[in-house]
Amino acid sequence: MRILSVGSLSGMSNTCLHRNWALHKVADEVDEINTQLNPITLWGRICYHLFFLGLPIRIPENNKENEKICKMVKNKDYDIVWIDKGHTILPSTLKYIKKISPNTIIVSYSPDNMALRHNQTQQYLETIPLYDYFFTNKSYILDNMRKLGAKNIFCK
Repeated sequence: MRILSVGSLSGMSNTCLHRNWALHKVADEVDEINTQLNPITLWGRICYHLFFLGLPIRIPENNKENEKICKMVKNKDYDIVWIDKGHTILPSTLKYIKKISPNTIIVSYSPDNMALRHNQTQQYLETIPLYDYFFTNKSYILDNMRKLGAKNIFCK
């Protein structure tokens, strides 16, 4: 199995990084894209707060992750694209994956309550219907996630 793992992979006490390590244990090959390579900019913080106040503003990318995802999917066939807290992932990126590699399964995972605005971004809300599967550890958000457009939700 070949997986493209996308998420905040910096640091050592990062649960996204721990899940990435688990993917390495179950897959034959795991490629990685770190979405949090650089510190969050002032502009990023402003955009997040404007979104939190209700404006449909996207937060800026941190590491050109959308471009990198498209390039990697174009150059290699993945069974799964695993996106951990896809705050900056664009709908066009997920659509591109499906166009180039229609058999690739696109998975969203977050340990946070993604039904609450302070855990969301505009990009995240726009991409919810495009994921094939959602994994969460919050059983109480399943109905709310379905209302946001999520399908195939699994709670561990």
